[in-house]
Amino acid sequence: MKKSNLLNRLETTLTPLSEKISANIFLSAISDGFMLILPIILVGALFSLLSGVDIGAYQDWISRVGLKDALVLVPRFTSDLLSVYIAFGITYSLTKKMGYPQDAAMTGTLAIMAFLILTPLGSDANGNLAIPFTWIGGSGVITAMLTAFLTAKINDFIQKRGWVIRMPESVPEIIGRSFSVLIPAFLIAVVFLLVRALMGWLGLGSMHEFIASIITGPLKGLQTSIWSMLALVLLTNIMFAMGIHGFGILLPFFLALFMPNSIENMNAFAVGAPLPHVLTLALWRYVLLGGSGMTIGLVLMMPFLAKSNRYKQLGKLALLPGLFNINEPIIFGFPVVLNPIMAVPFILLPVVGLLLPYFLIELDILPRLMGAFLPIGTPIVFNGFLQGGLRVAISEVLIILISFAGYYPFFRIADKRALQAEQALVPSTTEKTSPVA
Repeated sequence: MKKSNLLNRLETTLTPLSEKISANIFLSAISDGFMLILPIILVGALFSLLSGVDIGAYQDWISRVGLKDALVLVPRFTSDLLSVYIAFGITYSLTKKMGYPQDAAMTGTLAIMAFLILTPLGSDANGNLAIPFTWIGGSGVITAMLTAFLTAKINDFIQKRGWVIRMPESVPEIIGRSFSVLIPAFLIAVVFLLVRALMGWLGLGSMHEFIASIITGPLKGLQTSIWSMLALVLLTNIMFAMGIHGFGILLPFFLALFMPNSIENMNAFAVGAPLPHVLTLALWRYVLLGGSGMTIGLVLMMPFLAKSNRYKQLGKLALLPGLFNINEPIIFGFPVVLNPIMAVPFILLPVVGLLLPYFLIELDILPRLMGAFLPIGTPIVFNGFLQGGLRVAISEVLIILISFAGYYPFFRIADKRALQAEQALVPSTTEKTSPVA
């Protein structure tokens, strides 16, 4: 059976762009860096699921036996430290691509140092210095990327000029490598201290705060409307596609604009009065089915339709978290980040996922939603049932089918490329053994 014209056109248009990105060492280093820390992302997603499943009896049990506090520790030191790991992973990958594989691990460690130099300090209840989690999780990803690029370039600059300390061959290799990056380490520390000082001198706060202000500054004039919600949804997913944790950065805008409506709907629901608002945080949850980018369709197809081993195995690992709206394994493991093939449905499908239920509610085909922003770990479809009963649950099934159909052609292209890459690594088996006489 011949492929559809649509699939051919998509493949013809997007594959060359994807190949160009793969050929760029900076962009491919981002992708490789995310893949390097994929085990950390997967473990964080799994424990987020275990600690956050919104089932009352289960939550009571893990709290009663003391498991709750233990389970939340793993996401705290995986997902909530994402930028630290990304700084290492991208620097490690980029250093190798620049031709210094022997320095990759140490340069990656120096990137962590540089990233923390740029991170503002806080204090605990006793006045002791502390590093807040505010900027070292998803919100600090863009700073981590910039840190990785600059750290690797400084090392490249020093190494090309031979400004390194060389130890005698009798010295153990690990010690010799430590001394060889000593000068780059000193220069990296100085450069990033100067950047931190410059930010303060200009009154821009930290690098993290400066970048966040550039992104969020134009959004401060938004009003409560469907177009504001749509703009926030689009920007969130564009940022994710670029490797920036848009959800963490833009969540305050969602809450400020739509939380009052949600509270009024919940109050009306409690006394049995008509619900006054269509625009609530519950409406936004439609585009979070499976996680940001409405990836539930992609999650459901990967374990069953993937021909490549890479995506089949990733699909099996991502399926359960995806059913509970946790999709970091997809965003950073597929990856969606800097992937022009998957960025198209990731950005555009949520537009349909938002506008379709909005107009169905306005036409009284669907009821107005209760408005509560249920925990991210609330299972798909069950979330809709809690918000508005059976009709809303069925509408979530419809959105899931749209997500499946929307991701399918793009997944086919990505899966084909992954399968070709896997087949290229398999040794030829065409050579036959001669029969014994």
